[in-house]
Amino acid sequence: MEIKRKKLSDKLNHYLDYLDYLLECEQYNIAIKNIEKINRPDILNLNFKKAYCLYKLEKYSDAIKEFNKCLKFDKLNSECICFIGLSLIKKNNINNGSDKIEKEIINKLIVNKYNNNTNNHLNLDDDILCCPLTLDKFSDPYITTYGNTYEHAALTEHLKDVGKFDPLTREYLDDTMIFPNRKIKELLQKYN
Repeated sequence: MEIKRKKLSDKLNHYLDYLDYLLECEQYNIAIKNIEKINRPDILNLNFKKAYCLYKLEKYSDAIKEFNKCLKFDKLNSECICFIGLSLIKKNNINNGSDKIEKEIINKLIVNKYNNNTNNHLNLDDDILCCPLTLDKFSDPYITTYGNTYEHAALTEHLKDVGKFDPLTREYLDDTMIFPNRKIKELLQKYN
C-alpha cells in the first residue's frame, strides 16, 4: 500500500511540475484541461492554478467562483481575496489604473512570499524560481527540450560530470538541447 501511495504522489508531483510549465508558457487553456482531468478538488494547488488560469484568460466570473472555492483551505486567503477583488474590478470594466493596481498587488504577493518565507503567497511555487539541482534562485535559467529548467552552470556541470541525461526525466540530453529560459529570466527581473 505504501508503494502505491508513493507512486501516486510522484505522479501527482510530476503532473504539478507540468502544470507549472504550462503556466510559465502562458498555456492557460491547456492547463485548465489538465487540471480538470485530475479532478481533485481537495488539492489547493490545483484549485488555485485553475482560478489563476481563468483570471489570466479574462473569465473573471469563473475565476471569482474558483478563488472562492480556495478560501475554504485557509492557506491562500489573502491572495484569493486580492484576486477576487482584481477580478471584480476587471469584470466591471473599471479601468482607472486597474492594470497598475494589478501589477502592484501581484508584485507585493510575490515579494511578500520571499520576505516572509511562508506558504501564504501567490502560487508561483519556489520551484519555478529555483533550480532543482542547486536549490537556489536562478541567475541564468536554461530550459531543456523536456521542459525542465535548471541553472545553466549546474546543468552543464551535470552533463559533463554525471552524464548526458536530463536530471529529472533521465532522458538523453546534450548541450544542443538546452536553451535560455526567457520567461523565468523576465520573472526574476520583474520581481527582484
